[in-house]
Amino acid sequence: MKLKLFVTLTLVAACATAAALGGRGGATPTAQTYSDQLIRVQEVHAAKVVKLPSKPAVHRAPRRARVVTRATRSYRRPAPVYHFTGATHYGRASWYTGGYGACGHALRGYYAASRTLPCGTHVLVSYGGRSVVVTIEDRGPQSTLRDLDLSKSAFAALASTSKGVIWVHWRVQ
Repeated sequence: MKLKLFVTLTLVAACATAAALGGRGGATPTAQTYSDQLIRVQEVHAAKVVKLPSKPAVHRAPRRARVVTRATRSYRRPAPVYHFTGATHYGRASWYTGGYGACGHALRGYYAASRTLPCGTHVLVSYGGRSVVVTIEDRGPQSTLRDLDLSKSAFAALASTSKGVIWVHWRVQ
């Protein structure tokens, strides 16, 4: 019974759609080309359809395969000295937890994430008379409204984790 009802409703819907697309006398002509379909859409919806010009193909040089050796993977460049070393900055910080950071180390202790500071940089973070030294071990924060994402333990040393986001002073050591 349900199957008969479903088939009947499907046929009624198909006939109504065919009639709306310009079918006459129960027979609907099939659009053979893309242009025919555009014309039918224009007639049914009384709207003008503009065909976009096709983009020319972009030819790119093939990429070279990168050879990675054991020496390449184990080499770590020293962290560069940034122009803001020693300068005090003021910005927002939040907390997070994680397993491994983008710098390749397990995240333990007082660590932080920064979008611009290099991995291994030590940063003094201060809030409300309390200070902690964190090591940059990850990339982030994802939000551009924050400067640093601190580990939960580093954040808890500065303020209650229930605050979520705090305004801090921070300085590269």
